[in-house]
Amino acid sequence: MPERAFHELAADACPAYADLLLALCAEFRAVDGDAVRERLDDDGRALFGLGGLSPLARADRLAMVMDRELGLAPDCAPGPDGLLFDAVVLRRRGHPAMLAALGAELAWRAGVACGVYASPSRWFVGLGSGDDLVVLDAQLGGEGIEPPSELRPACAHELAFCVLCGLGTIYAREGRHDEGRHARRLRQALPIQPRI
Repeated sequence: MPERAFHELAADACPAYADLLLALCAEFRAVDGDAVRERLDDDGRALFGLGGLSPLARADRLAMVMDRELGLAPDCAPGPDGLLFDAVVLRRRGHPAMLAALGAELAWRAGVACGVYASPSRWFVGLGSGDDLVVLDAQLGGEGIEPPSELRPACAHELAFCVLCGLGTIYAREGRHDEGRHARRLRQALPIQPRI
């Protein structure tokens, strides 16, 4: 099944994280979306029964699966792979924003309300909503980290915007000017409105 085009998905109200991020990857290279989704489905099986747990127990279980069972780890290496969702899913290494998206996709496959959340300096998987919201730091394994004083949800469009900003910087640093310009053009296709 071919991926839907990035511009088409960017025009949707709010696409799923995996759909928009895979379409973004396909703008820069060939992507096997079926293989990525199959890996997500396989990894999500470890979370069977997650919906029956309390919000805090859900976060603990997701953290254990992401950190210990799947071995996900942050990777802020200078290349683009840490920001390209297909590579992150298959390598199990990536930028914390991509790990948060991966965690949200796994929780969603387990039937739990979830999303990606951001503070000024960190990324989180949010499980539940309202008073039942519990967030899991996408750095994983970070003991003793203070809870964020400011936290907001990040839709797929916002996450794609951040990824494209990062890719633009990486491509400029690597002298890959065509890809850098393409990243800037793709950012303009996103319906991101400034927050007041």
